[in-house]
Amino acid sequence: MASYAERPRTSGAAESSAITSMVEDPNHYTRPIASAPPLPPPASVRKGHFYFRDLVRRSRITFGSLRVLILRDNSRGEGLGSSGKKTGADLKAAALMNDRGIWLNRDKRIIGSIPGIDVGNVYFFRMELCVVGLHGLVQAGIDYAPASRSSSGEPIATSIIVSGGYEDDMMKLEGGNLALERSMTYGIEIRVIRGVKFDQSPTRRVYVYDGLYKVVDFWMDSGKSGFGVYKYKLLRIKGQEEMGSAMLKVAVSLRVNSFSVRNSGFFCNDISMGRESLPVLLYNDLDDDQHPLHCEDLARPIILQLPRTSLMVMEWVGVNAERIPW
Repeated sequence: MASYAERPRTSGAAESSAITSMVEDPNHYTRPIASAPPLPPPASVRKGHFYFRDLVRRSRITFGSLRVLILRDNSRGEGLGSSGKKTGADLKAAALMNDRGIWLNRDKRIIGSIPGIDVGNVYFFRMELCVVGLHGLVQAGIDYAPASRSSSGEPIATSIIVSGGYEDDMMKLEGGNLALERSMTYGIEIRVIRGVKFDQSPTRRVYVYDGLYKVVDFWMDSGKSGFGVYKYKLLRIKGQEEMGSAMLKVAVSLRVNSFSVRNSGFFCNDISMGRESLPVLLYNDLDDDQHPLHCEDLARPIILQLPRTSLMVMEWVGVNAERIPW
């Protein structure tokens, strides 16, 4: 288990405080780990996850609020730059936060999980990944610590975004590709974010954090365009929560066919067949009966009209009942 020590405060553009620790793996590779937010007070160490979770939540709220304000200014014509083109609201919001030094986890050497970020977290903008430190590059799909900042003198991959890449040239074993190969050699845990098409998102895509993986193999192959491309095989580390993208698929399935994700015992989504304003579910975990016995759903109450003779009898009985001495 890693031990944490607070680093002395720095001045200038450097972060005000950071957490560093050294983790030794079986190959004697030293991996420095750093994080922008400071440790909580000793009395709150047990609640550390909630402390960092709150930091991430506030950063996302700040990003979202700035983006909405910038969109409002753009609609008024106040967000026009010198070129006359509107600046992307998400890019500008992230830039404002970066200028003020409120991005989280900015150190490129952070390996493994990010404090306060859980498997399954969903992001609507790629810039959000940069703001919280889950993935530090705006466009490139492989984020890595460069050789100049690695204790081994070699680039080490820290996170990747899987979203169906493209090929426009012959790949070389350098940059991010080399970093992935080196991460395989040292057994480095890599954060995997999966880009999923989603029409309701402002960017028509959402980014789901799938958890930690390890590269176990790589090879050169011929791509669709005929260029040579490097391919990597990653295996998910055991003991984590369910894959974020899998949970997203369950949510989509729930809208289309809720029976595929419901617990056993549910047989019908709505026995009223749409006659009620709210659906009436049918649940039975005692036997295999899938229909209510002699039961017809009525959307409105039916008031029975009794014959006049019955009303007269009821009135007579009522009068006599009052005269009965008890």
